[in-house]
Amino acid sequence: EAWLVPVAEALAHLHATRVAGLPGHSPRHGAEGVLAAARAIGTALPDLAAEVDRLATSLAADLTAVVGPETTIHGDFSDNQVLVSDAGVALLDLDEVRLDNPLFDVGTFLARLQAHPKESPGAADEARAIFLEAYVALRPDAREHIPLFEAAALLRRWAAFPLRRPRPGWSDEIERLVRLTSQRLREYRRHGRSTTVGF
Repeated sequence: EAWLVPVAEALAHLHATRVAGLPGHSPRHGAEGVLAAARAIGTALPDLAAEVDRLATSLAADLTAVVGPETTIHGDFSDNQVLVSDAGVALLDLDEVRLDNPLFDVGTFLARLQAHPKESPGAADEARAIFLEAYVALRPDAREHIPLFEAAALLRRWAAFPLRRPRPGWSDEIERLVRLTSQRLREYRRHGRSTTVGF
């Protein structure tokens, strides 16, 4: 947890760095990826299909409506893409770096903390709050849209993940992450939904 603030600062620094010649955004990270994940979940868990389809359709519409800046982003940002030491923080594995909305990185990082908590869910909530506050301190205009991008990452990346590597209780894990996705989307909608992300 002591490193979450410098990690957030390092990510914000990457987002502020201009790099010439980067590729543009990837549809699989946005609405298309959310809808594809919902189809996979609905196929594996037919009882959840209608609910997850409604959730994904709503989430995809909100993502499509948001107009944000295209800046340098990591593209696959999570806690295992960071090396920390007494010398500072280094971001790893920049093979997916591109121009896109920087909140994809923030949402992906926060979703990973919640999807695979290293300790208790309470500790994951605390880590999420620390990182979120540190990033928002540098990018205050991003606050209201972060739950939307976190919801997208939860559904797109983590809710469908147990289908790739099933373990005991995999269906319960998917249901937990679908519920968490829905919760984050409600948070986004409670705080108003402007369609422009300012930076």
